[in-house]
Amino acid sequence: MINSEDLPYLVQKKLDGLKPEYQKQYINEYRTKKKSVGTAYLLLIVLGWHYAYLKKWGIQVLCWITFWGFLIWWVIDLFRIPKLVKEYNEELALKIINQYSFLIKENPQTTQKTLTNTSNSNAFRSVSSGLTINELYRKKPNRSC
Repeated sequence: MINSEDLPYLVQKKLDGLKPEYQKQYINEYRTKKKSVGTAYLLLIVLGWHYAYLKKWGIQVLCWITFWGFLIWWVIDLFRIPKLVKEYNEELALKIINQYSFLIKENPQTTQKTLTNTSNSNAFRSVSSGLTINELYRKKPNRSC
């Protein structure tokens, strides 16, 4: 079973808005498409195909051409694999939940309440903090305010 903590915060919230049967479909689809750190390490060590596994073909070809920067990139990638796989899986979770977005039932009162509780200055601070959209999605909101 997928631990909901592994999913980005936005996906967790949108998943709560789905009916249980659609939640199961989402989880099954995510489970079949997500990538594993072990497989990525195996492909790095045996064949050097870890970027292809994560569907980053441009970087994979560049690695082949430069022989992984004379094996310097290869050593660095030994430490980067978990982060690369986590980022891929988070992007995948967001992509799949967007496919299910037409099934999400929204409560207009909750949406209006959320919009009125969010001040413009807080929204401006989060956008102007230099975070990308994906980092904003991954970041859990601060409940202390």
